[in-house]
Amino acid sequence: MAISWLLERVRRRDPGVTTPEALRARLAFRTFDEFLACWVWKCGFLDRYEDFESLAESVLTDLAAQGVVHVEPSISPGDYEKLHGLEGAGVVEAVLRGAERATRVHGITCGLVVDLIRDHGPKTAARRLDEITPYRGQGVVAVGLGGSEGRYPPGLFAEVYAEAGRRGFHRTAHAGEVAGPASVQETWTGRAHRVGKGDV
Repeated sequence: MAISWLLERVRRRDPGVTTPEALRARLAFRTFDEFLACWVWKCGFLDRYEDFESLAESVLTDLAAQGVVHVEPSISPGDYEKLHGLEGAGVVEAVLRGAERATRVHGITCGLVVDLIRDHGPKTAARRLDEITPYRGQGVVAVGLGGSEGRYPPGLFAEVYAEAGRRGFHRTAHAGEVAGPASVQETWTGRAHRVGKGDV
């Protein structure tokens, strides 16, 4: 996420964070749980669909300026459903609109990986898969699985991933961040195509 883009929104509501240095300090973390706390804090500042449209265009514009021609970013619409009541489909559509503008102006292309969010459980993941299925081939290329790996191991989501495969989605999952090599192995056997992080 572009620091300047986020800082503009944080300044409106948090008088203690007014400079890029202060924002970087606020987002610093040492443990995975601290990372999750920073993530949730950041999510609090994205509470309108227009935010996601603007953010997508900003990020892709920055990447295009660095010479990137194609990117497959991960987004977690479910976090904003939980925090702000935003519909997952609405967040996806907003991101796709912003990405399309960046493509038109800068030529960079984008395929979204939608995080099903392991912390919300396999039933919610299955519902979210249903929500994003209409966008397969319309800008969404894959499902992902991020969050608290130790508490929600990849095996819990094997059936959701199998169904995602039947629907034509690529599948990726964070593994090895906190749960070690066994989690990476379980991710492969759980039908993922790609391991995110893989810090073993």
